[in-house]
Amino acid sequence: MTGLEDIKPLYKYALLYLYRGGDPLKLSARYGVNQYILYSYYNKFRRELDNIDTRIKLIYSILSEGFSLEDVAEILDWRDFEELVSLVFREYGYEVIRSFRIRRPPREIDIIAYSRDTLFCLECKHWDKLLSPSILREVVKSHIDRCRLLGNISRYIGMKIYPVVITLRHHKTLFEGGVAIIPINGLANFIENHLSLVIDGLLRDVTSL
Repeated sequence: MTGLEDIKPLYKYALLYLYRGGDPLKLSARYGVNQYILYSYYNKFRRELDNIDTRIKLIYSILSEGFSLEDVAEILDWRDFEELVSLVFREYGYEVIRSFRIRRPPREIDIIAYSRDTLFCLECKHWDKLLSPSILREVVKSHIDRCRLLGNISRYIGMKIYPVVITLRHHKTLFEGGVAIIPINGLANFIENHLSLVIDGLLRDVTSL
């Protein structure tokens, strides 16, 4: 990422925004971004941005320099969104596996994050629009089924498995039948306080769903 680390935070954000096909005129109107400077950086670093490791390093830098998770999540595709979720869990000491495949029946879980006897089974929804209540219920139902299958795998038997849906936007419903529905900008707070949510009965182990 030679040279990228020296750019001002706003232009790091603008580079990712432009890379994702965003309208630079909106950035100019919202933040006063100088388009000449932006495009000079973009022409210089365009190829580097194709590398996911470079993008993630850039995301880390932007977050450490004052941008919120929600700000950053808006300029990511679904792959980067899942990687960002993974990074947050790793920051809290969790082991993370992405795209976990269950063979029989064939299913895939976006992310599992585990530590000791606790495992979060994560479904990531990088959708710009809010999910309707009916779609949200279907997402939760399908996710519970996958998490139950995960609980039958020998290495995870006996672990507390908590189904969680991670969204880009904040929904009015934060819990649906014991499943947490967490916006990306509330993820760190959720991880820190999940035990109190379990005690309150809002977050439930998949065996009790």
